[in-house]
Amino acid sequence: MSGICGFIGARDESLIDRMLDRMKWRGGFPLKFYRGGDFGLGVCQDSPPQGNPSTPLLAFNENKNVCVVCDGHISDEADIRDRLSAAGHAFKTDSPAETIAHAYEEHGLGFLDVFHGGFAFALWDESEFLLVLGRDRFGVRPLCFSVSQDKLIFASCSAALRACDSEQARLDVRSLDAHIAFGYVPGERTMFENITKLAPGHLMICRRGAVRVSKYWDICPAANFGSNSESDWLENTTSALGDSFSRLKSDSVPPTCIIESPFGVASNKAAALTIALAGGQIDIFEPDPANVSFFESSAAPVDPDFSRIPTLMKALDEPPSDFSFLLLDSVISNSARSGSTIASAAGLAETLGAGELHRLILSIRGIAEIRPSWARSIATAILRRAPRFLSGLNSIPISGSRVAAALSGCETSSDILDAVLCVAPKYFRSDLYTPQVASALSGSFASHSGMLSNHSHPGSPSIASISDYLLRWPLASSTLPRLDAVSAVNQTSVEFPFLDAIVELSMSFPERADTKNSGGFDNIANSYGLETQPHKKRPAGKVRRVCPAVAEFIDAHLTEERVRARGFFIWEHICAARRASDMAPAIALALLEAWCDCHSRSHIC
Repeated sequence: MSGICGFIGARDESLIDRMLDRMKWRGGFPLKFYRGGDFGLGVCQDSPPQGNPSTPLLAFNENKNVCVVCDGHISDEADIRDRLSAAGHAFKTDSPAETIAHAYEEHGLGFLDVFHGGFAFALWDESEFLLVLGRDRFGVRPLCFSVSQDKLIFASCSAALRACDSEQARLDVRSLDAHIAFGYVPGERTMFENITKLAPGHLMICRRGAVRVSKYWDICPAANFGSNSESDWLENTTSALGDSFSRLKSDSVPPTCIIESPFGVASNKAAALTIALAGGQIDIFEPDPANVSFFESSAAPVDPDFSRIPTLMKALDEPPSDFSFLLLDSVISNSARSGSTIASAAGLAETLGAGELHRLILSIRGIAEIRPSWARSIATAILRRAPRFLSGLNSIPISGSRVAAALSGCETSSDILDAVLCVAPKYFRSDLYTPQVASALSGSFASHSGMLSNHSHPGSPSIASISDYLLRWPLASSTLPRLDAVSAVNQTSVEFPFLDAIVELSMSFPERADTKNSGGFDNIANSYGLETQPHKKRPAGKVRRVCPAVAEFIDAHLTEERVRARGFFIWEHICAARRASDMAPAIALALLEAWCDCHSRSHIC
């Protein structure tokens, strides 16, 4: 793992040293480029055995007038290097930073048109007095920045920026509301007022005092999305992704693939297809926060280590909303120790989830006239990962009539979509916040509106628009940053075999279920002895036994003294959340408090 940082307009070399020191958990071998003046670059990477990296992530072109620092990797880098070498460029290292330097020298900023992979970079062109920051297409590697007066500073994590200016540790109440609503902060906003994320697929170009951000890539819907059948789509997908795991296979230890399905839908389909693509030689891990919160069975694949929470919190730029990060830490650390390659089904899970969510939304449109017989099946789909704050869905077992009652307060199609997408209701948040926070929000509460495009009639967005939403927001703002932080803490990396090829496939997912050939995924699963049907319900009346460590964590962090001192929430409403049968809200609020202890000294007064 590695991390990059730098500045322009500061004339202070110590800024690089402070940022590198704050990012040393991403890599213990620092390199920096500073020639005086008001510009500098830095990178921290894994320490090499002899202290002299063969792949330095800080590199130059032949004339040394272009300097690049890079975090991550470039797909098909060998082919790109071959073409650049044929054009007359001489390489001294096997660093991706040097590949970027020569590609820029040959093609200008157009080199990104053919670059795939997971990377973030900063490029300095001395002859043009030009600074360029860039991120990969999906946001696998993080990059954030802060602009103040005539100074721009940037780094792979917000903690490095806050090391340069304590004023940047003030929380943004709009981001706080977004986190409570969605469980993550979507878009370019961060949890801090003066720190912004560079969006995936974007460049920031700074030339002689002028700064602009431009998009070099976007998710574009296919011309005829949704025109093929599900069986045809499955055949095309298997063909397109057939060799995805070829470079991950090992003769000794099978790779581990992490599947984080959006809102818990289609996880069985994603697991079945992933195992099929890997030829059955793969271990599947699906982080389920319920395995941390409760001891329901012995099926939990890993034992979470609660003593790791402070270390992980310091690495996370945003507070987690559940304990899935702790499960990820356990499985990533265990896999790294065993020598297993770690992969993620990111992209594939979102594509399959979009199809399930689309059909769920179509079903819920007529919730007022819902039939109890199929209302129960809708409840099952929703409860794969129930909305964290939606009243009426906070106990199990649950009937279809309770789902109907819970959704009856949704007066518009937007309200229904918010409920399906696990958004905490606005009325809940407005009651939860103190008057100071509510005043700062000025009635502008976060909603999915504007995030989920509607390409058809109201209340029924297309699969293409839902895929776009899942790839652009939950994936880029929640799943990928969490994987990056946890893997960096464990000094290992995660592969993403599906991302580069998934966009066209996601936009062509069929709009309607293939009723004639609906057994495609089941047939795949049966070939590998998998179960793709929903898990059996827990018997009615069986009480969940709360994990003592979870109860202790909530008791330690949701105290009256803490809550009142922080000034975010009304204590009486926090008490109500703690008494609720559903512990998810209390867990999310306790994790937010623990994260604030590590990242912010500010209070809203």
